Amino acid sequence: LAEPTAWNVFFLSVTEEQVGAINTAIAAYQNLITGFPASHIGYNQLALVLQSNDFDLVEAESMARAAVSLAPGDAAPKDTLAWTRVKARKPEEDVTFLPEASEIQAGSNPLTAFHLARAEILNGENAQAQVLLDKILAFGPDALLFSGEARSLKKGL
Repeated sequence: LAEPTAWNVFFLSVTEEQVGAINTAIAAYQNLITGFPASHIGYNQLALVLQSNDFDLVEAESMARAAVSLAPGDAAPKDTLAWTRVKARKPEEDVTFLPEASEIQAGSNPLTAFHLARAEILNGENAQAQVLLDKILAFGPDALLFSGEARSLKKGL
């Protein structure tokens, strides 16, 4: 048998996560990190699965920081780190990473815009959040589930 590639391990990890085998997905992402320690993808994905399932937010933040250090020009790890900090109720640093992530993506990702809007609300910056929520709604169908959440947040401002 051929040695697994990073993509093989990554797709196995994602598949495990999608079918709800979260602990197996975590182990698979850990294997991805062990087998491919110079790739930010394993660190970022492990951080995502940990924080999105409300597991160990300290470990999620550590993994996200590792991903940012390995890929400082990639928006995804910055978004993951910032959102992990939001979930850990540490928003003071969020507005540093989220605008960077949004800028890297040229404002083209509704998920990052949504995360930034939520962080702005937590930091009392409702006017800035309003602008971001309007941008999300302007994505139309491309905003997917974020348009409904954006409308709900906007009503609460």
